[in-house]
Amino acid sequence: MVHFMSFKQAMAAGIKKILVTDFIIQNWSTENIDTSDPDTAYIYQRCKIATDRKIWEIACKHQDIDIAVLLPPAVYSSLVPNYPLTSCGNLGMNDIVYQFLLSVPDMHPNIPFGHMVDVCDIAQAHVAALAAPPVLGCSKRFIVACGMFTWNALVELIRKKHPELTDRLLQEDAKIVPQYGCHRGSCRFLTEGQLEEA
Repeated sequence: MVHFMSFKQAMAAGIKKILVTDFIIQNWSTENIDTSDPDTAYIYQRCKIATDRKIWEIACKHQDIDIAVLLPPAVYSSLVPNYPLTSCGNLGMNDIVYQFLLSVPDMHPNIPFGHMVDVCDIAQAHVAALAAPPVLGCSKRFIVACGMFTWNALVELIRKKHPELTDRLLQEDAKIVPQYGCHRGSCRFLTEGQLEEA
């Protein structure tokens, strides 16, 4: 989460460009935050909502400062040397990738993915955002995401680039697990033109 003291220190030092890595969209929620709910997932979400609101409150009050927010989806990366791995849970988002690719070798989910991005791409986006000109108004957001892919296509890419891992990957004749749940008609998608405008 954003440390707002850093905002104050940056502004006091005369810094005119601030980048924030966030994970939510502008209209994430209009609900009042219920501080009595002890659910950890809800606490996490309400912290993100409160942080986002505070960022734009500061941005609107200090329009002489160029505040930009980068919005990556789930982030994965290679681990730094000597990273303490005491459990799969320590892998973070990497564990989800690992579980989908390796844990059930005879089936794979029929889920198109596009909400994952490598940390190196996010770093490059931060550098590019520093060079981006200010935008009139108080909301400048950059969506950082990759194109869509399927787990099967990802497995085939790994099999091609790293044949030594073949026996640990989904089998080539793996069954496709049917996709249930989300009805695409209930989701909103941006066209390329809308994305360029954003």
